[in-house]
Amino acid sequence: MKLHARLAPLFLAMALLSVALVGCDRRTDDRDIQWVTVTEAESLTQPRGFSLSRAKTMAYVDPRTEADFAAGHIPGAILVPFADLRSGAAAPLRDFDVLVVYDTDFDDVVARAMSKRLIEDGRWDVFTLTGGLRAWEKSGNEVAYGMTDRGGTTETGTEAIGKPSFGRVRSR
Repeated sequence: MKLHARLAPLFLAMALLSVALVGCDRRTDDRDIQWVTVTEAESLTQPRGFSLSRAKTMAYVDPRTEADFAAGHIPGAILVPFADLRSGAAAPLRDFDVLVVYDTDFDDVVARAMSKRLIEDGRWDVFTLTGGLRAWEKSGNEVAYGMTDRGGTTETGTEAIGKPSFGRVRSR
């Protein structure tokens, strides 16, 4: 009986330690990513059924570089370069409930990495756009070009930056 009394606090401490370690692990993997199509992304803020709660706000998040963003992006998207994420670049996203992360093409590593990092932060419902900007454009949606000082869209400067061509250029 005395042996059990001595070991009980040890077992309790080990159990609490294992729960604490498991509970603190906020690492994500690709299975945590919620993929959405262009149509599904556009309907994320639509109320489902009868609801008295406020409508959720959504932002498209572009984790690419400034040059890639200027060469073409979803209108209204917010530029948050993945490389700058740790230095507070995600601050403009605080006002949104739902984030849709996209990259240039299908299976882009940067979009997956950004989605996982935002999921780990835990402040938003995070989705990743299947097919990225290519799927957006292929669905008949407009693509904006250029930059503003906040990283949002602008129609100025579209003449200076040519429209990017996705895929291989065919030679005739």
